[in-house]
Amino acid sequence: MDREKDKVYTVDLSGNKFSCSCKMFERIGLLCKHVLWVLKDRGFDDIPTEYLLDRWGKYATCRPIFNVVGTTLLADCMSIGNQQSKISELWSEVFTSVSLVEDNEELGDELLELLRGFNEKLMISVKRGKSKKQES
Repeated sequence: MDREKDKVYTVDLSGNKFSCSCKMFERIGLLCKHVLWVLKDRGFDDIPTEYLLDRWGKYATCRPIFNVVGTTLLADCMSIGNQQSKISELWSEVFTSVSLVEDNEELGDELLELLRGFNEKLMISVKRGKSKKQES
């Protein structure tokens, strides 16, 4: 029973699968407090790895989450323990830069302008490359 909300939730631990009637894990990918309390009560020391999604882990920002126009990015561009690929390093640098300028509007504007300028160069380069292919 969740005393804060005066509701009863059912936690099912059968077959090494954990589920709760609140469906928090199914909705957002995090185990709810109801499951965590039951796990604690049953003496579990660790959360099973299948309930620790990549997006909440240390290397989440090192993987691309969509394709960049004109390129194909591999979903598993980085393996833990191996040297990062250039794409992984780029993603990591972008996310790090964004997090560092989060509280500084002036630096945020400067980073945005740098990225926009670089993107313009890239788009021109991509267009030139396409027109050369069409001519040949």
